[in-house]
Amino acid sequence: MVRVLRNWRGTTKIGEPFKSFNVILMDNKDVKIHAFISGNCADDLELHLRVGNVCSITNFDVQTYKTEDKFRCVDNDMHLTFKKDTKIKDIEEKGQTIPLECFDFYDHNELIKIANKNVYLTDVIGIVKNREDVELRDLVNRLGQRNLQSKFAITDGSSNVNVTFWDDLAKKIGHDLMQQIEDPVIIIITSCKVGTWNDQVDISNVAATTYFLNHEHHSVKEIRKMLSNPNFAKKALQAKRKKKAELMTIADIKKLGKESIEAEVITHANIQSVEETNVWYYSICTGCK
Repeated sequence: MVRVLRNWRGTTKIGEPFKSFNVILMDNKDVKIHAFISGNCADDLELHLRVGNVCSITNFDVQTYKTEDKFRCVDNDMHLTFKKDTKIKDIEEKGQTIPLECFDFYDHNELIKIANKNVYLTDVIGIVKNREDVELRDLVNRLGQRNLQSKFAITDGSSNVNVTFWDDLAKKIGHDLMQQIEDPVIIIITSCKVGTWNDQVDISNVAATTYFLNHEHHSVKEIRKMLSNPNFAKKALQAKRKKKAELMTIADIKKLGKESIEAEVITHANIQSVEETNVWYYSICTGCK
């Protein structure tokens, strides 16, 4: 007996959804497992595998992940494959003890340890910073394909983590954030990819990724309780004030002290030579690189 926590479909390179789909299931011992439903039985089983349904499932294949399998949705060595003779029976909710959701959160300061390893997807929670500044950007990548992008930051009160959503989630997140009445917005992002961009942790989405805003979950309530402390709220939500860039000579720039680290200035100079042994630039364009 299991509950369906989430379901999703992958898409082709041109954005068309596959007939096959995936689900995450959990039993009453809070054990989660990923199941793949092949296209030849998707129509028969999809009705029973809606999010929130409790059901019993028989006649399926159990497989072990290979070492090279990446982006696993749950921390489980096994996964399931449903086929034509897989049978699913719906079970009434009455008396069931399987939670509606279950997350495996990583602390923000632990994300750098798993960044770019790509074995497992990750669940994170944080306070959305400056939700009104989330903008949808329309980009063309180096392959000439159109991508939609939305970027924002989340915080746990001690550090910020950048989030980059692409395409469908990018289009959806800005609208959903502005529909929230309770402020600040606390977001849970599930099954997300943890990477780095310019040496900073950056969370992005894959097909399995979804998010919950101001969700009815004890972890959200705990952060909301912490935000009632003025000192925590000030630290978590304060915006970093940027000093207006001043026009300065190179001689004046050399005199700046440690307090000016990361300060922005404007200078007018003639380039005499280019240093080729050290990296003197950073990547800013996510499209053409």
